[in-house]
Amino acid sequence: MAGELARLELEPQPLLGTPLPIWRTEDGSEEKCIGSVVELFGEIEKSVKAGFMESNPYKDFAPGDYTKENYEKIDLHRPYVDDIILVSASGKPMKRETDLIDVWFDSGAMPYAQIHYPFENLKEFDNRQIYPADFIAEGVDQTRGWFFTLHALGTMILIAWLTRLSCLMVWYWIRTETRCLNAWATLLIHSLRSRSMVRTRCVGT
Repeated sequence: MAGELARLELEPQPLLGTPLPIWRTEDGSEEKCIGSVVELFGEIEKSVKAGFMESNPYKDFAPGDYTKENYEKIDLHRPYVDDIILVSASGKPMKRETDLIDVWFDSGAMPYAQIHYPFENLKEFDNRQIYPADFIAEGVDQTRGWFFTLHALGTMILIAWLTRLSCLMVWYWIRTETRCLNAWATLLIHSLRSRSMVRTRCVGT
């Protein structure tokens, strides 16, 4: 799975995609993987104190405030996030990994991202009150991107959630857990010349 994730989801595109939250020293000897905006905020503060950044670009952001208004104060996309330099444990500057995650990776995080899990709604999610989704729907040509990342992310999160259980129980949950109750895949409309009538051609409904 790890090989497939790397092949399918990492995109060496200049701007289109989700920035990897990984910072490394120039020699690659030290690395930090940031897990939240709050953590990034704190790491930037350390960098400012170390003299690698003049100021915190997220200084108006209030850690712990999950309101839309608060998150509109920051931008985690390229090129802005690339200007952030962090400091390693040994005091070296760290720059962000340049590769991006395919935007389908964001779509695969839908069941968790839409409820801001694991930062909010932990009880409702863990008790399966709002997960899995009732249904997901996508065109058959897009299922590789969304459905694959949906299951890949779900499996990784499930493994992390079940680490306190025995290996046998983890295997059982992975085999029986579902990411959605119903999956709908719509077919494509083709012209008389068997050309797909999407994107570059008019689609009628």
